[in-house]
Amino acid sequence: LAQPTVTVKLNSSKPKLTWKKVEGATHYRVYQKINGEWKSLGLTTKRGKTVKNLRSATKYTFAVRAYVKSKSYSVAGDLKTVAVTTKPAATKKITATSTENSVTLTWSKVSGVTNYRIYQKTSSGWKALAYTSNLTYTIKSLNPNTSYTFAVKSYIKTTSGRVAGDYKQIDIKTKKSTNSQPTGTYVTTTDGGIKLYKITSAEAKAIFEK
Repeated sequence: LAQPTVTVKLNSSKPKLTWKKVEGATHYRVYQKINGEWKSLGLTTKRGKTVKNLRSATKYTFAVRAYVKSKSYSVAGDLKTVAVTTKPAATKKITATSTENSVTLTWSKVSGVTNYRIYQKTSSGWKALAYTSNLTYTIKSLNPNTSYTFAVKSYIKTTSGRVAGDYKQIDIKTKKSTNSQPTGTYVTTTDGGIKLYKITSAEAKAIFEK
Protein backbone atom coordinates (compact mmCIF):
# COMPACT_ATOMS: atom_id res chain seq x y z
CA LEU A 1 0.00 0.00 0.00
CA ALA A 2 1.14 3.56 -0.71
CA GLN A 3 1.68 6.21 1.96
CA PRO A 4 -1.30 8.53 2.48
CA THR A 5 -0.78 12.19 1.59
CA VAL A 6 -1.23 13.83 5.00
CA THR A 7 -2.11 17.50 5.48
CA VAL A 8 -2.87 19.44 8.67
CA LYS A 9 -5.50 22.06 9.42
CA LEU A 10 -5.21 23.99 12.66
CA ASN A 11 -8.25 24.90 14.71
CA SER A 12 -7.05 26.52 17.92
CA SER A 13 -4.83 23.88 19.55
CA LYS A 14 -6.67 20.97 17.90
CA PRO A 15 -4.95 19.92 14.68
CA LYS A 16 -7.06 18.03 12.19
CA LEU A 17 -5.11 15.49 10.13
CA THR A 18 -6.51 14.81 6.67
CA TRP A 19 -5.26 12.52 3.93
CA LYS A 20 -6.07 11.35 0.44
CA LYS A 21 -7.63 7.96 -0.19
CA VAL A 22 -5.18 5.13 -0.68
CA GLU A 23 -6.31 2.71 -3.38
CA GLY A 24 -7.32 -0.60 -1.83
CA ALA A 25 -7.16 0.64 1.79
CA THR A 26 -10.11 -0.13 4.05
CA HIS A 27 -8.84 1.51 7.24
CA TYR A 28 -6.26 4.03 8.46
CA ARG A 29 -4.42 4.09 11.76
CA VAL A 30 -3.33 7.39 13.29
CA TYR A 31 -0.29 7.62 15.57
CA GLN A 32 1.22 10.26 17.84
CA LYS A 33 4.89 10.26 18.77
CA ILE A 34 5.29 10.49 22.55
CA ASN A 35 8.69 10.34 24.26
CA GLY A 36 10.25 8.93 21.11
CA GLU A 37 7.69 6.14 20.68
CA TRP A 38 4.63 5.84 18.46
CA LYS A 39 1.28 5.64 20.27
CA SER A 40 -1.77 4.51 18.31
CA LEU A 41 -4.75 6.87 18.38
CA GLY A 42 -6.99 4.25 16.83
CA LEU A 43 -8.29 2.93 13.51
CA THR A 44 -10.70 4.84 11.30
CA THR A 45 -12.40 4.31 7.97
CA LYS A 46 -12.56 8.10 7.43
CA ARG A 47 -9.86 10.26 5.85
CA GLY A 48 -9.47 12.68 8.71
CA LYS A 49 -9.03 12.85 12.47
CA THR A 50 -9.01 15.74 14.96
CA VAL A 51 -6.54 15.33 17.80
CA LYS A 52 -7.76 16.93 21.03
CA ASN A 53 -6.37 17.89 24.45
CA LEU A 54 -3.08 19.25 23.15
CA ARG A 55 -1.13 22.14 24.62
CA SER A 56 -0.90 25.41 22.72
CA ALA A 57 2.40 26.56 21.19
CA THR A 58 3.80 23.02 21.21
CA LYS A 59 5.33 20.91 18.45
CA TYR A 60 3.81 17.46 17.87
CA THR A 61 4.55 14.65 15.43
CA PHE A 62 1.80 12.45 14.00
CA ALA A 63 1.65 9.64 11.46
CA VAL A 64 -0.95 7.84 9.37
CA ARG A 65 -0.75 4.32 7.96
CA ALA A 66 -3.11 2.74 5.44
CA TYR A 67 -4.48 -0.77 6.09
CA VAL A 68 -6.31 -3.49 4.23
CA LYS A 69 -8.23 -5.34 6.91
CA SER A 70 -10.42 -8.41 6.68
CA LYS A 71 -11.50 -11.17 9.03
CA SER A 72 -8.41 -13.27 8.45
CA TYR A 73 -5.58 -10.82 7.68
CA SER A 74 -4.34 -7.25 7.84
CA VAL A 75 -1.86 -5.61 5.45
CA ALA A 76 -0.24 -2.32 6.47
CA GLY A 77 1.27 0.35 4.26
CA ASP A 78 4.21 2.61 5.02
CA LEU A 79 4.06 5.14 7.84
CA LYS A 80 3.59 8.75 6.71
CA THR A 81 4.70 11.30 9.33
CA VAL A 82 3.89 15.00 9.72
CA ALA A 83 5.02 17.55 12.32
CA VAL A 84 2.82 20.43 13.44
CA THR A 85 3.11 23.25 15.96
CA THR A 86 -0.19 24.09 17.66
CA LYS A 87 -1.40 27.68 17.76
CA PRO A 88 -0.26 29.89 20.61
CA ALA A 89 -2.77 31.41 22.99
CA ALA A 90 -4.13 34.85 22.24
CA THR A 91 -2.28 37.90 23.53
CA LYS A 92 -3.57 38.78 27.00
CA LYS A 93 -3.81 41.79 29.30
CA ILE A 94 -3.08 44.41 26.67
CA THR A 95 -2.98 48.01 27.88
CA ALA A 96 -2.45 51.32 26.08
CA THR A 97 -1.20 54.77 27.03
CA SER A 98 -1.20 57.80 24.77
CA THR A 99 0.34 61.20 24.15
CA GLU A 100 -0.80 63.75 21.59
CA ASN A 101 0.91 61.94 18.71
CA SER A 102 1.68 58.41 19.90
CA VAL A 103 0.24 55.30 21.55
CA THR A 104 2.28 52.78 23.52
CA LEU A 105 0.88 49.24 23.74
CA THR A 106 1.96 46.81 26.48
CA TRP A 107 0.91 43.19 26.91
CA SER A 108 1.63 40.06 28.95
CA LYS A 109 3.97 37.35 27.70
CA VAL A 110 2.30 34.38 26.00
CA SER A 111 3.87 31.00 26.72
CA GLY A 112 5.92 29.58 23.86
CA VAL A 113 5.61 32.70 21.69
CA THR A 114 8.67 34.01 19.84
CA ASN A 115 7.27 37.30 18.55
CA TYR A 116 4.19 39.48 18.22
CA ARG A 117 2.67 41.40 15.33
CA ILE A 118 1.10 44.83 15.76
CA TYR A 119 -1.92 45.89 13.70
CA GLN A 120 -3.88 49.12 13.25
CA LYS A 121 -7.53 49.11 12.18
CA THR A 122 -8.16 51.34 9.17
CA SER A 123 -11.16 52.05 6.96
CA SER A 124 -9.97 49.30 4.60
CA GLY A 125 -9.24 46.69 7.30
CA TRP A 126 -6.33 45.68 9.52
CA LYS A 127 -2.93 47.09 8.60
CA ALA A 128 0.19 45.29 9.85
CA LEU A 129 2.64 47.71 11.46
CA ALA A 130 5.54 45.64 12.81
CA TYR A 131 6.89 42.42 14.29
CA THR A 132 8.55 42.53 17.70
CA SER A 133 9.88 40.10 20.28
CA ASN A 134 9.32 42.70 23.02
CA LEU A 135 6.23 43.10 25.18
CA THR A 136 5.71 46.75 24.26
CA TYR A 137 5.50 48.81 21.09
CA THR A 138 4.97 52.51 20.37
CA ILE A 139 3.02 53.76 17.34
CA LYS A 140 4.08 57.28 16.39
CA SER A 141 2.98 60.09 14.03
CA LEU A 142 -0.67 59.91 15.12
CA ASN A 143 -3.19 62.75 15.21
CA PRO A 144 -4.12 64.46 18.50
CA ASN A 145 -7.54 63.89 20.04
CA THR A 146 -8.27 60.97 17.68
CA SER A 147 -9.64 57.49 18.41
CA TYR A 148 -7.65 54.48 17.19
CA THR A 149 -8.00 50.70 17.35
CA PHE A 150 -4.92 48.49 17.58
CA ALA A 151 -4.38 44.76 17.94
CA VAL A 152 -1.55 42.45 18.98
CA LYS A 153 -1.32 38.90 17.63
CA SER A 154 0.99 36.22 19.03
CA TYR A 155 3.26 34.23 16.68
CA ILE A 156 5.60 31.25 16.80
CA LYS A 157 8.43 31.11 14.32
CA THR A 158 9.07 27.58 13.03
CA THR A 159 11.29 26.11 10.32
CA SER A 160 8.28 25.95 7.99
CA GLY A 161 6.96 29.45 8.72
CA ARG A 162 5.01 31.35 11.36
CA VAL A 163 2.09 29.95 13.35
CA ALA A 164 -0.32 32.68 14.48
CA GLY A 165 -2.54 32.81 17.51
CA ASP A 166 -5.70 34.86 17.91
CA TYR A 167 -5.40 38.62 18.24
CA LYS A 168 -6.38 40.91 21.10
CA GLN A 169 -7.55 44.41 20.23
CA ILE A 170 -7.83 47.67 22.19
CA ASP A 171 -9.36 51.10 21.56
CA ILE A 172 -7.66 54.31 22.69
CA LYS A 173 -7.87 58.04 22.03
CA THR A 174 -4.81 60.25 21.74
CA LYS A 175 -4.60 63.29 24.00
CA LYS A 176 -5.63 66.77 22.98
CA SER A 177 -2.96 69.06 21.64
CA THR A 178 -1.51 71.57 24.12
CA ASN A 179 -0.32 73.83 21.28
CA SER A 180 -3.77 75.00 20.23
CA GLN A 181 -4.55 78.70 20.48
CA PRO A 182 -7.23 80.05 22.84
CA THR A 183 -10.43 81.35 21.32
CA GLY A 184 -11.71 84.90 21.47
CA THR A 185 -9.48 87.96 21.75
CA TYR A 186 -6.10 88.57 23.27
CA VAL A 187 -5.80 91.50 25.71
CA THR A 188 -2.51 93.33 26.30
CA THR A 189 -1.46 96.65 27.79
CA THR A 190 0.35 99.32 25.80
CA ASP A 191 1.55 102.84 26.50
CA GLY A 192 -1.73 104.06 25.12
CA GLY A 193 -3.93 101.79 27.23
CA ILE A 194 -5.49 98.42 26.37
CA LYS A 195 -5.35 96.89 22.93
CA LEU A 196 -7.41 93.92 21.73
CA TYR A 197 -6.06 91.42 19.20
CA LYS A 198 -8.03 88.85 17.28
CA ILE A 199 -6.39 85.51 18.06
CA THR A 200 -6.66 84.47 14.43
CA SER A 201 -4.43 87.33 13.25
CA ALA A 202 -0.70 86.92 12.70
CA GLU A 203 -0.02 89.73 15.15
CA ALA A 204 -1.98 88.07 17.97
CA LYS A 205 -0.31 84.72 17.30
CA ALA A 206 3.10 86.32 17.62
CA ILE A 207 2.13 87.95 20.94
CA PHE A 208 0.67 84.68 22.27
CA GLU A 209 3.86 82.74 21.53
CA LYS A 210 6.13 85.19 23.40
